[in-house]
Amino acid sequence: MRFVPLHKQRLGLRTGLWVVLLLLPLLEYHALAGVVYLWYGLGLALGVGLGIVAMRTARFEQRDGTWFYRMNLWIGGVVTLLFIARVLVNFSGEQGGLGDTQAALSASPTNILSDGSSLGLFALVFAYYACTGLLLYRKAQTLSTEV
Repeated sequence: MRFVPLHKQRLGLRTGLWVVLLLLPLLEYHALAGVVYLWYGLGLALGVGLGIVAMRTARFEQRDGTWFYRMNLWIGGVVTLLFIARVLVNFSGEQGGLGDTQAALSASPTNILSDGSSLGLFALVFAYYACTGLLLYRKAQTLSTEV
């Protein structure tokens, strides 16, 4: 994985988007019922924990007056792979296969969100990216004051 420029404005926008996506299920009043809260909370906790570990293993370099960073490839890759695998399972399990696009398109987002394990995994992914975004933003602020 290559080093990426550390731009505070882009980080702020991206982090804001992840936070909004993280909070969207809470706006759906019936999406979080019963034990689904536990899955959502577990996903949040794991996502924040993985985000903190990823930030501790991130590398920072300064080149020509600009700071660059590189996140841990393994942590981000596993989080993304889990997300993709769960989406594929959701659309292939109950709808009769990935080839049945009409059934997949008619799948209600509320049904997906009311499944505890799916919502927990989505919370994990969104919390991971929101956490790393917030921590990268803070790091960008401290690095810019050091220069």
